[in-house]
Amino acid sequence: MCSALGVTRQGYYAWRRRPPSARDERDLELTRLISEV
Repeated sequence: MCSALGVTRQGYYAWRRRPPSARDERDLELTRLISEV
């Protein structure tokens, strides 16, 4: 799958280990609010 997306396995797993950014958390909260409507 990584080769199809053009990323290395190491890069993928490094990305997975990172904590969510402030923007990711804000986007998740907005998604929750929108789904309530």
